[in-house]
Amino acid sequence: MALKNSKEGNFEAWYRELLSASGMVDYSPVQGCIVYRPLCYSIWELIKQFIGSRLREAGYQDCYFPMFIPFSLMKKVDEHFRVFSRESVIAGEAAAVPLNDRLIIRPTSEIIMYEVFRGWIKSGKDLPLLVNQFCSVVRWETYKKNMPLIRDNEFMWQESHSVHLTEKETDLFVRMVFDIYRELFEDYLAIPVFEGFKPEHRKFAGALYTLAFEGLMPDIKSVQLATSHSLGRNFSEPMDLRLDGKALWQASNGVTTRVIGSLVMVHSDNKGLVLPPKIAPVQCAVIGSCLDIPGVRIYNDERKLGNKEKVSEHTLKGVPVIIVASGNSAVVYRRDRAEPYSIKASELGGAVPKLLAEIQDGLLRKSREFRESHYFRTDAWDEFRDVLVSKRGFAESGWCGDVDCAKRIKDQTKGSLRLINPVGSGSARCIGCSNKARFTGIFAEAY
Repeated sequence: MALKNSKEGNFEAWYRELLSASGMVDYSPVQGCIVYRPLCYSIWELIKQFIGSRLREAGYQDCYFPMFIPFSLMKKVDEHFRVFSRESVIAGEAAAVPLNDRLIIRPTSEIIMYEVFRGWIKSGKDLPLLVNQFCSVVRWETYKKNMPLIRDNEFMWQESHSVHLTEKETDLFVRMVFDIYRELFEDYLAIPVFEGFKPEHRKFAGALYTLAFEGLMPDIKSVQLATSHSLGRNFSEPMDLRLDGKALWQASNGVTTRVIGSLVMVHSDNKGLVLPPKIAPVQCAVIGSCLDIPGVRIYNDERKLGNKEKVSEHTLKGVPVIIVASGNSAVVYRRDRAEPYSIKASELGGAVPKLLAEIQDGLLRKSREFRESHYFRTDAWDEFRDVLVSKRGFAESGWCGDVDCAKRIKDQTKGSLRLINPVGSGSARCIGCSNKARFTGIFAEAY
């Protein structure tokens, strides 16, 4: 099946068409709420397996908390309530009977979890408390249009939460989970990332600080891929989460199915999906024979369809290696290359794992090259503005730390302040106002 839209011609139309044509998503009657079809959900399952195994190694335990949060309970942390109430769906009755307390459908789980945590912590032996949850959340979009897997009203995610006795330990866990996300993006999804702190006006509502990863998409827009927060004592104090009278320290972390949309955007082409082998549900499709290679996810395609039709379908669905076997020889189609080539059937067992490793490395190398060619560090306003207005890439420069200055920069360039890092020593100047820079900022137009 040929796509009607091209990645180079109309990126958004290409992306939406590809998600439907490849069988990744479908659309429900509910605004902004997509159906995750088996291929898409299988990718999410592989992501869950990776994150879950890493977190369990670090001592986290899986749990599940209710999706409903009492309205009165949500109000315990002022900043958190003020921000999330703007995009929350609220239930006021059940079975036509008014509820005594309205219920917010989970936009994030800090409040419902921490209310319960209080009864779990009796002594220092109960710390650190480490829990992880896979679930869906609802954040109803009112400011930007929905985009499947990038900006949905309901989406799936992973969220981990921890409670600590000291600030130092909290910071260690914030960084530890952040490093797990980095491994996911670079080693599995083959997406190179920018990393840093969120500026004060963009950090998680109620956090002491937020670390984040941003990815550069082919249409030169930024996607926030994951966040890791130190909550300090901003939740434990109002929620009375204490030990020996002292408020405890907390951290939370999250990654969503938005990473699947980013995966599709970064690697796919006009023939269909291109999936890195480590995250591909089917790593190798075999036509005309049956193959079993330990450690390789193989689909032996025995359907009553023509070989050409089968190759076309597996190409559209992003299968990294497609093999058409006939007697003692086989034709190998690498999804990352245009031309197939022949190989002896007896050599497939050793060749396929090597091919998968080459494809994985090649996709990361290609995406890194794209990122480097579209990243600009400049202190010159004209160049800075041109990079953003002409959509040439991400622009990095000094920032004074003033929110109004960041807003003026966005008004003039469409580039929002995505990440910041301490500027260090020196006499760097803010790109917006020329005052002394407190931070180095990365600016980009964002989804």
